This record gives sequence, C-alpha cells and structure tokens, in this order.
Amino acid sequence: MSSVSRELRKPKGGGRASQEFGIVVRFADGSCSYYYLDDRCRDSRGKPVEQWGRASQAARFPSEADARRVASGMQTNSAAKAYHVVPLPGQRRKPGTPAPRPHSWGSQRSG
Repeated sequence: MSSVSRELRKPKGGGRASQEFGIVVRFADGSCSYYYLDDRCRDSRGKPVEQWGRASQAARFPSEADARRVASGMQTNSAAKAYHVVPLPGQRRKPGTPAPRPHSWGSQRSG
C-alpha cells in the first residue's frame, strides 16, 4: 500500500463528537432542572415555550459561550438559587431517528 493511500484513509469510529452545553437551574430545595424549548407548546408569537425538565430534554448549545449568553438573559425566579452552564453527555439516538432540529435562541424568558 502506498503512503498516499494511507494518508487518504479516514479512521473508523475514532472521531469524537463535539462537546455540547446546557443550562441547569438549581432550586432552594437542592433539586435541579434543565432548560429546554417545548415544540409542542407555542406562545402568542408562535415560538416554542421555554420549560425546565430532565437532562435528556436539555437544549443543546454548540458552545459554552452560546449557553452563557442565553443563561445571562434569564430572569431570576424566586424559587431559583442559581443558573449554571454545564457540559452535556453525548446524545445517543436509535438508528433511523432524525437529529434534533436546532432552535433559534430568542429573547423570550420564562420565570
């Protein structure tokens, strides 16, 4: 095998998915919830409603800076102690399941 063909080959399965980040709210009782946009519910402008739920529902941001930008605009809720940006584990999908659609991060905030 020539050195050229070796250089052109791509490693199988060696590529690592890029890190994604999410936003977590910590409540006074110690519980935590993850920020996500609920496509099933829409506001008066037709945008998905912001919700808090499980890690598997978490909105995924491509960079820590993107997640921090959204978190910094969140209104403080009296039940919330703190908002944190956290790395999310890699998302696993069943074969044939479409990738989640990216959301446009608006200025709407729940609280």
